[in-house]
Amino acid sequence: LRALQHAVKFGESIEPLRGLVTTHSSNAEVNFRLGLALVQTGRRSLAIWPLNKAADSEEYALPAGVLLATTLLSTEDYAEAVRAADRVLAMDADNKPALYSRAHGNLASSKPEEALADAEHLLELDATDARAISLKGGALIDLDRLDEAEQLQQTLRDVARDTDDAQLAARSCAALVYFYSKTDRDDDALATQRDCLERFPDNAEVRRNASEYFVATGRIDEAVSLWRTAVEETPEDPALRVRLSDLLLMKGDRAGAEAVVNEMVELF
Repeated sequence: LRALQHAVKFGESIEPLRGLVTTHSSNAEVNFRLGLALVQTGRRSLAIWPLNKAADSEEYALPAGVLLATTLLSTEDYAEAVRAADRVLAMDADNKPALYSRAHGNLASSKPEEALADAEHLLELDATDARAISLKGGALIDLDRLDEAEQLQQTLRDVARDTDDAQLAARSCAALVYFYSKTDRDDDALATQRDCLERFPDNAEVRRNASEYFVATGRIDEAVSLWRTAVEETPEDPALRVRLSDLLLMKGDRAGAEAVVNEMVELF
């Protein structure tokens, strides 16, 4: 089973591990590997029980605890994610995944002061940590320290520009749009959103964020234009056509939406 998981064949390891759990229910490694396999195959809610058992052991307290915290965070059980991260950080105060999980959990639970403390701890470990900068910015916004938050979001954008990580650059751009939107600076939000599209025209995350922004601000024609361009550039992707059709229906263009769907059926 170890060999299967090392070969990234997590799905094949699940049933044998379930068999082992019935006869070795207290074995920490069995529980950890079952939880790991369930997480890797997208069954996160089922992974929580075995990961909890593994995290109670001395041998797997750290790896199982970290995976448990991130899994609970992904299932939006923020209070339990914070508790799981607390246990890890009691053993390893500089554990980055646990610090991220606790900061995210506290931010989502409307505890920005606690989130800010963890974000600043992460930045003490690495002053260029873009994820920590983003977390700190979110905490500052919730604390209504808006001038500091804007400066930090701009710093995040500048840090991202100096990396080769397109996803990071896209997320930093989206974060700045979100900041301007939340602080009612609509002109700045629109200009930043258009700048994001200009700099990352092929990034799916930027496109999705821009589309949501345009729809939320009543600029459906711009969202439609965005997805038409995406369809023209990647005609083999039916998901793009579905989104275009949905937007056309949203703006009341039933004939246009039907034409997009009919063309998709003919193509595929």
